[in-house]
Amino acid sequence: MQVAEGVPSSDDTEKAWQDKSMSLQTALAKIEAGEIGSLDSRGCFVCSICGQQGLGLLQIVEHEEVCRERLSQEGHVSPSVHSRTLPAEGEGVQQLTTCVAVAKELNLLKTEIAQEAAGDEESRALLTLTVDRLRDVARNACFLEEKKYRRLRLSNPAVSEAIGKWGAAKRILQALGFELVMHASKSGRRYRSSGCSLPIERCV
Repeated sequence: MQVAEGVPSSDDTEKAWQDKSMSLQTALAKIEAGEIGSLDSRGCFVCSICGQQGLGLLQIVEHEEVCRERLSQEGHVSPSVHSRTLPAEGEGVQQLTTCVAVAKELNLLKTEIAQEAAGDEESRALLTLTVDRLRDVARNACFLEEKKYRRLRLSNPAVSEAIGKWGAAKRILQALGFELVMHASKSGRRYRSSGCSLPIERCV
């Protein structure tokens, strides 16, 4: 079966998904571990090594790895690596568990969307929208001083449209420590979805 020129093959599409999935998984895991998180005035990431601004969530990890490799070749030690304390054994296990959970749910998200979509084109569009929204949510909540204060209102149209309808997308955020708030009653009491029960105050 020949593929029209300029149209990506199914193998290319699958590889692109895997690459993007791995980049997102790695970036989210590093945010959860507190290894990246500095933002510039536009809300983009700042390299902790060279100070470059304007980096997206899918760019920051690779960019910092390149910077560390360059410093290593020049005989320098990356300040961020040198000053970072190694996690305790329990913390390391927790970070690995989170990483595995996110990877699993990303693949389930792809399957979930494919089953609901009318075709490949709609599936790709929905997947891109959802992954981009997950990336934005993670970026908006990555300020280190507010790491434990994450609440996501599922009643927010922007959230419910891209994230709220997919169980896997909600589980990804819960694995990263988000509390998913369904709605508020007339008395002001908030009702939460099951999963995370952290004391969270930051709304996105």
